[in-house]
Amino acid sequence: MNHLAAMDSIDPSRRVQLVVDEWGTWFDVEPGTNPGFLYQQSTMRDSIVASLALNIFNKHADRLMMANIAQTVNVLQSVILTDGEKMVKTPTYYAFKMFKEHQNNTLLGSFLTTDTLISDNDGHREYPQLLESASIDEDGVIVATLVNTSLDKAAPIQCQIADRKVASVKAEIITGDCRDKNEFDKAEAVSIQPFDGVTVDGDSIAFTVPACSVLKLTISCDA
Repeated sequence: MNHLAAMDSIDPSRRVQLVVDEWGTWFDVEPGTNPGFLYQQSTMRDSIVASLALNIFNKHADRLMMANIAQTVNVLQSVILTDGEKMVKTPTYYAFKMFKEHQNNTLLGSFLTTDTLISDNDGHREYPQLLESASIDEDGVIVATLVNTSLDKAAPIQCQIADRKVASVKAEIITGDCRDKNEFDKAEAVSIQPFDGVTVDGDSIAFTVPACSVLKLTISCDA
């Protein structure tokens, strides 16, 4: 936000757009691998990080021209890991797959009241437990993505869709322990699963976002 404010102060007409290059996590390499290759495992925690970033990027789509994760295969926060002819999709891969429905949509204004969490590893910094973004396609279908960053605290949500009556909601989730990962002999430990905990009442939707999870709602409304 500070960066965008600085850009706006010297470019109020917004002729220059923002590019975020090589974002993502960077941890110690996997034991036994070449340190220079930066090969590291991706866990449920990385899916949370990727989803937070994608929600932030989506909420600032008016200013953000491009964003590139570092990197896609076998290096840093990869979406795919390979070993010879073997391949596994990481938890980060499933975050990207879940968020792809926002592509080519129109951003919707959204607001979420959420508790705050405190990080003692970052100067006792407070940050929101939940982060969301929402968009709508040309057929009027709304896509909402929510991230619960808490490792142990679920979050009940009561959501209203302004000026619309909800006809149906399809929900999907990525969740698990923050250390869960996909390995070559256990490739689907973390993946997208159906979520059936949503209730609909007119323009209102109610559900609870589990701890350490990424949730997507696909909302169809009556005209």
